[in-house]
Amino acid sequence: MSYGCLYIVVCSFLFRQSKGNSIVVTNTSGIITSPNYPSDYNNDLDCEYIIKSPTKQPITLVFEDFDIEDDDDCTKDYVSVKDGTNILLGTFCGDNIPYPLLALSGVIILKFHSNNEDSEKGFRAVFNDSQECVYVTKDSNGTIQSPNYPDNYPKNTICLYYIESRKGVSINMTFTHFALEYTSRRCPDDYVLVRDGLSQSSKQIGKFCGSRIPFIPVLLTGTVFIIFRSNNLISWSGFKAKYEEKPFLECSGFLNVSLGRIQSPKHPEIYDSNTDCVYTLACQFNCLINLTFAFFEMEKADHGNCTYDFVEIYDSNTSIGKFCGFQKPGLTFILSSSVRVLFHSDNSKNYRGFSANFAEITVHQATDEVLTTVSFSPTSGNMWNNKITSSTNISSVNP
Repeated sequence: MSYGCLYIVVCSFLFRQSKGNSIVVTNTSGIITSPNYPSDYNNDLDCEYIIKSPTKQPITLVFEDFDIEDDDDCTKDYVSVKDGTNILLGTFCGDNIPYPLLALSGVIILKFHSNNEDSEKGFRAVFNDSQECVYVTKDSNGTIQSPNYPDNYPKNTICLYYIESRKGVSINMTFTHFALEYTSRRCPDDYVLVRDGLSQSSKQIGKFCGSRIPFIPVLLTGTVFIIFRSNNLISWSGFKAKYEEKPFLECSGFLNVSLGRIQSPKHPEIYDSNTDCVYTLACQFNCLINLTFAFFEMEKADHGNCTYDFVEIYDSNTSIGKFCGFQKPGLTFILSSSVRVLFHSDNSKNYRGFSANFAEITVHQATDEVLTTVSFSPTSGNMWNNKITSSTNISSVNP
């Protein structure tokens, strides 16, 4: 990203006397700082900077220096940043430099507040509406990669990638190549950071560096935000990743696809009382279904019996088991080509429910063999084996 040379230092004494006013900036790029920066800012300040892209392109905001009075809730001195659509991208204090931010609307609203106590050096941030290394898409599938890939990426580079799927559809992302500078497990130098949304409060999937290919679970929110950053030292060949949409069922329905997700209603929020759902999963010829629970939280059993809220799994028409409580059922289930998952809640205690990923597994004909999965009972704590045979003989199982 290339930056302009506009310096904006606002929020003077006269400005803060007229509360409700804002400084509006319509430049394509520039620098904003707290008052008096790099000297300490004054107490009792309330400043608002509104940055509008004249081209209405997404705006990046990168903090280069940050030192604000620290407290656990960031209620004393703080910087808050919103997208122009009033989406909170983050509220920051302390001396940890925030990760780069992206405002899709082309408008950033930055508010700086200081109370009547301690003051620090403040902040310096660069904004830019250049799309030089910003990737925003709603395409159902595609690839992303570091700049210059497969050649070495440039030094001192920031790239932002935002992928959004259709409503009710999750995203499956797979890295096919990964090679970044590695100095420690915290990845303080070159890194790829993956979150399931643009906000600071979005779930961080991971921060990655080195040469080990990251594993990214199915992204439940249907959005993914990726930050790539390199320093001025060593550069490597970078990364390449592919992504694709995968449908999921929230309550009842039929899916005949190779990969996807099911979840209880409203998950990860609390499910409603008196709810019954039936999820039917099926695959085509010569295949099995691998069902793995990623999250499980339901009303606990009554004397070892799941009689209140529960999930029951059927392999074809045979019940494998009924599950409840807080322990995820099973390590994994390798089932037949037709699976039904029943979800039931009664009229009393409600929790966050469950989410489970499923994938089709191809079966090839050859010698007689039986697949066995080990499952765990959250109600009794017992282990048992499920032996599953196919109508065809099994020689290998290829995800």
